[in-house]
Amino acid sequence: MATSKITALTPLASFMWKDTAATTTVVTVTGATSGSLLQVDLDNQVGSAAVFLKMTFPSSGTPDIGTTAADMKFYAPAGKRIIYTIPQGIPLAWINGSGQLYYWLSTSNTESSSAAPASGEEPTVRITLTA
Repeated sequence: MATSKITALTPLASFMWKDTAATTTVVTVTGATSGSLLQVDLDNQVGSAAVFLKMTFPSSGTPDIGTTAADMKFYAPAGKRIIYTIPQGIPLAWINGSGQLYYWLSTSNTESSSAAPASGEEPTVRITLTA
């Protein structure tokens, strides 16, 4: 997993979070405690299985895979890239009041699953936010 925070050169977004090999490990998106979620780009073109990007904004603590319910889920079928755009954005502070964004990935839609994509088939995740 290689993550990076990239400053956005656009009047609409402040930065993009990029994860070039998303897995079932919980990732904290640094700098995402205020502002709005504008876009989720889930690139699963290398994957032979569908994937679900699960996001949560817990009121306290770090989420626990298998017990923490996702607040939002984004789906990408095998071999496809899907871009979800939220034109007016979702204010991070609206969701559970914490504003801190966490995500993880699974090949299953169920909350209790921690099924990971096959090695070498990890999708790229890009999350675009305002500050």
